[in-house]
Amino acid sequence: MPHPGRSLPKPGTGTDPMNRKRLIQALGLAQKAGAVIKGNEGVHDAVRQGKAKLVLLADNASDGSKKKLLTACAYYQIEIQTISLTKE
Repeated sequence: MPHPGRSLPKPGTGTDPMNRKRLIQALGLAQKAGAVIKGNEGVHDAVRQGKAKLVLLADNASDGSKKKLLTACAYYQIEIQTISLTKE
């Protein structure tokens, strides 16, 4: 969950290079701490098991992956944000 008083960028608005850099850095730190789960199946399992607190969904994910994760996150009431991490 975002810090109280702060919110994540709306889907499709995370194109600011500074925001992108901060997001990449934060994800790198979280990954080093073992707090990141990657891949469709791993993330879906974490959502079902109640281990996920936030799901970041790549905007270029397949339609099937998007539908599966959006449905699971809605059912288990997990916040999901669609983000763009492609270089421009």
